[in-house]
Amino acid sequence: EVQDGYNAEDLIPFLKSLQLFTSLIRENLSFADKKEFVRKKNI
Repeated sequence: EVQDGYNAEDLIPFLKSLQLFTSLIRENLSFADKKEFVRKKNI
């Protein structure tokens, strides 16, 4: 059930920005992991 004032077209930009946000988080996490890995390797 879709609430009044919302339809599929309204959700598309939201979903796109959500995907972008998710991929950014994933990239940042993998970057942090790599940094941590390098730090441990150098110890």
